[in-house]
Amino acid sequence: MITARRAVRGVRVDALRPIGASRPAWADAVGGDGGVGGTPSVLGDGELVEQLARAIHDRYLEHELGKRHAAGSRPGLRPWAELSEALREANRDQAVHYETVLRNRGWVCTPAEQDVDPAVDPFSLSAAEVEELARAEHDRWRQHKERQGYSYGPVREDLGPDKRHPSMVDWEELTEEDRDRDRDAIRNMPAVLARADLCITRRPAAEAAIR
Repeated sequence: MITARRAVRGVRVDALRPIGASRPAWADAVGGDGGVGGTPSVLGDGELVEQLARAIHDRYLEHELGKRHAAGSRPGLRPWAELSEALREANRDQAVHYETVLRNRGWVCTPAEQDVDPAVDPFSLSAAEVEELARAEHDRWRQHKERQGYSYGPVREDLGPDKRHPSMVDWEELTEEDRDRDRDAIRNMPAVLARADLCITRRPAAEAAIR
């Protein structure tokens, strides 16, 4: 079960936009500088996206190194400061995509109350939700790679005009290890948002149905 801290106020967030976009909608909705109950405000979408992107990469590193992959054995298995700009942008793209997931699911993202027991009113993802969203995450990743000029190839090639990646295939053709990476990306969402003092809650079914 994946949990995040309980929400303070049910403010919809349509805020995770590309760097340089306007101030997050929730920051105005909660009033003042965006802080609630001592929660630090997010000073613009660019900072929020960058913070989430770094958290996404940190979680990825933690999981991959925990599976005994050697640091530096793949281009992405390096600290943020050593990543190529293309890989940093891939993490930012994933962070921006959180908005799509939240909106499509009718979930609410709010500033999180500090020092709250995570067992109280937790957000959890079912196995079915993880699987469905992992498939969508792979599609998003694949489209992002296509925009960067990648196509399928059995051997990864990041240099030159003919970029190749062995995971540029449909979900059904992925290795189980690659599918697990997409599942991890979804399971990590609550923890990544918590790094920015945000949490996810579900709207009541009756309310969600009329929106």
